[in-house]
Amino acid sequence: EIYKRQNLVPSGGVTLQRHFQKSSLSLSYTDGAVPGNGLYLATRNRTAGAYYSYTGVRRWNFGASFDYSQYASLGRDLSKYEGYGGGVGASYELGRGLHFTSRIDTRDYEISGTGFARNSFRATIGLAYSSGDGPLALW
Repeated sequence: EIYKRQNLVPSGGVTLQRHFQKSSLSLSYTDGAVPGNGLYLATRNRTAGAYYSYTGVRRWNFGASFDYSQYASLGRDLSKYEGYGGGVGASYELGRGLHFTSRIDTRDYEISGTGFARNSFRATIGLAYSSGDGPLALW
């Protein structure tokens, strides 16, 4: 099926960050057109997130995050795709830039009006290297 459609979509974003003595907080929001995700082709994408990181305990970093995303097709009459999730994590400095990392994340996906809804859960552990001083911040 051949069709032609022209959309004017403003695009932009903002990030607010605040660094404290032993922690940091970041809030972000973006809105604009993107090429798509393989299903929705050209889409209007909105994302928002909040991220917190705390390094007030010797050799440790603790963090938490929450985010929301939405895809809305610009070329086809498709339902909105929405997802939101969050996670917590920690890293421990083992020494000489080597860090043990761990995270637990969850994510919920939904396509409005279709009955499609999925939940996912992920737990990860690993080793990471950073040449910086102090514990490795996960967010």
